[in-house]
Amino acid sequence: MTVLSPLPLNDYLQAKLDAEVKTLGPATVHVVTADEESLAAIGPDALSAEAAQAALGAGMAQARREIAPLRAIWPSRASQPR
Repeated sequence: MTVLSPLPLNDYLQAKLDAEVKTLGPATVHVVTADEESLAAIGPDALSAEAAQAALGAGMAQARREIAPLRAIWPSRASQPR
């Protein structure tokens, strides 16, 4: 299971996520939240048109860093039976 959050998890949200993950039992869960670079690019106004280009670039860079962990938990078409 993959959880995508465009916002950092505060204590309340982390507790809610932990409780939900606990109900999944032995499932593998990978949580992706906006990293420091992305948060800096987004700035204080997530809806700012001026920040959109920088936020997109930072998000794409973070996505490249997340590829390996996601591939480890997502099955590929090559590994699925036909």
